[in-house]
This record gives sequence, C-alpha cells and structure tokens, in this order.
Amino acid sequence: MEANDRFESTASDGEKSLLRKATPVEEEVSPDYMQKVFSMPLLEREVERGYADQLKEARQDFAALVITLPQELRPMILTEGAAGPRTGAKWPLQELEACYGRMLKHLPGHEDPRAAGALREAKRLKRRIESAREPLILSHLRFVVHVVKSVNGYGVPRTDLIQEGTIGLIAAVERFEPERGNRFFTFAYYWIRKAVSAALSDKPSVIRIPVHVRRRFRAVTRAARELSGTLGRKPTPQEISRKTKISVEQIAELMNIARDARSIEAPNDDDTGGILRYVPDTSSADPLEQALDHELKQRIRAALDLLTPQEELIIRLRFGLDGKERHTLKQIGGILALSRERVRQIERNILEKLQVTKELQGVFHCLTERD
Repeated sequence: MEANDRFESTASDGEKSLLRKATPVEEEVSPDYMQKVFSMPLLEREVERGYADQLKEARQDFAALVITLPQELRPMILTEGAAGPRTGAKWPLQELEACYGRMLKHLPGHEDPRAAGALREAKRLKRRIESAREPLILSHLRFVVHVVKSVNGYGVPRTDLIQEGTIGLIAAVERFEPERGNRFFTFAYYWIRKAVSAALSDKPSVIRIPVHVRRRFRAVTRAARELSGTLGRKPTPQEISRKTKISVEQIAELMNIARDARSIEAPNDDDTGGILRYVPDTSSADPLEQALDHELKQRIRAALDLLTPQEELIIRLRFGLDGKERHTLKQIGGILALSRERVRQIERNILEKLQVTKELQGVFHCLTERD
C-alpha cells in the first residue's frame, strides 16, 4: 500500500476533504514547485510521531549540552544567559540556531580541549534536529498550498501566501507535542491558517488595518452575502446590524476603513480611462498658452519679413528672439560697427514702422513690454 493510500485510510474526514479538493496548478505558482511539493510522500501516524519524538529528544540533548559547557566557554555561547537552554524541548529553535552559530564561530581552535568534543556533539545533534524537522515540513507543504487555494487572496500574490503559510508550518513543527494524541496535520492547520490570515490582514492594504477590524469587516460582508441570498436583494445596514450585533454607525465606519485603495491609472467600469485623466498635469504647458505662443511666433515672423536684413538682425539681438541672449545697444553696435546712439535710432525707427501696421500692433506691444 502506498503512503498516500495509507494516509487516506487513517485520515480524518477534514483531511480527506482537503485531499479531494486539490485543484489544478495556478498560473502564478511555479509548476516545478508544485511538482516537488506533491511528489513528497505523506507520513503515517507512527512515522510522524517518531520524527516528532526525535526532534524533541534532540532539542533536549542540545540544551543539556549547552548547559554543561565549561564555565569559561559559556559567555561566548550563551549571550542571553542559560534561561533559554533550561527550557529543554521548549527552547525556541530560532534561539537554538543562533546558539549553534556562535558555537561554530568560537569553539573551533579554542585552547580548551573540551571545546572540540562539545562542537562535535553539537554538530551531531544539529543533524538529528534537521533530519527530524525536514521530513515533517516537506511532507506537509501540500497542505499549505491547499489552505492558500481555499482563501480569497484579496490581491495578495499566491506565492506570497504560500511563503507565509510555510512559515506557519515551520512554527507548528516547533510547537508540536505528539503526546497529546493529535495528528500533526490537525495541529499544523491552525498555524498555517493563522499565518495566511495575518498575511491577508497586513499586505493587501496601502494603510495597514488592525486584524480585529478586518475580522469584523469580514463578518459584516459575510452577513451581507447571506442576507442577500435569503432576501433576494441587497440588505440594508439595519438588517446587517441586527444579524451581526454591530451598530449601524460602526458598520458604516468599517466600510469606509476597509475600502481598498484604487490606482488613479486604473480604468473605470466603462473603459473610459481612470481618474488620472481628470487630474491636470502641472508639468506640461497650458494648451491656451501654447496656442498664444504659436500665434505670437507667427506674428513676429510676419513682422520680421517687413524689415531689412540689418533691421531684422538688430531686432533679433535686441529682444533675444529664437532663444538667443538679449544684447545691449553697445553690444549690438560692436557687432555691426555702429555707435550705440545709431543703434538706438534704428531700433526706434523699426518699432515705429511696426506700430503703424495695424496687423502687427500686438507684436509691437509684446516687444516693448519684454524690453
């Protein structure tokens, strides 16, 4: 009999239900990951309990080893004191990992001859811990995927939820007590679900909403769905309030708080574009100003066509047309080999010529104002 068949023969109704609910691989989850996860065999109850007992004993032995280290070695290994190791099997694995890392750092080459023996024993116990913990984690990764598939992601990527659920599974491995008589899956399901729920509460909102507020919001939305099915219409806030025992004012506040953020670039329901098209772009030029500038350039070009080449050059230099730097009368005189006064006379004659032309009076006004 295969391991999966043996598991189904001894699994509870809830466990069998999850196995039957396996859905096709979702596009956003790596097919390679899914293949590896579902290729891991499920553990029988006795094997599962054996790994749990091995993990517990190895943790106790590792804690005892650390406690019995020579007094001169302890300050390097137990920076947080001996309270953690004294808890034995309840010593958090994260602290055990940190302690093991300090042993690898400080014990090699230590002058105390007992350091080498302690390090060898620590490595052996660490291998025992990993050999017991790893099968428990790998064989139950499929249940993380099942839990993630059974929840609404609310915009959170499934890969992120699988990662959070795996962290919950690791926490379950650390806290599992086989002597209580529960299957590991039954125990781990709570921690997986808790980790996924925490991720759903933290990640989808731009502004983080407390877990208890989001829980009440879900209760309100669930009651609204049930009432809609029963009444055949959208329920009123008063009807939702009577069902959930939450006041109408609190329901309205929950709806405002839990409202999802919307991108200003997201299209509307009628595909006419998002809110962004109603927001003025302060970095671009005003269309009216662009039209007026274009009209002014045409008028200036028409005015320059009435001038001689020398007069046109004086006007261009004097008023900085075409993006050029504005020149003084003295600078223009130096370029044309004319006196400053002669340039002034030519400029005055040009402006008078432009002023008497009705179509170009606006150009004359603009040029004199810029001066």
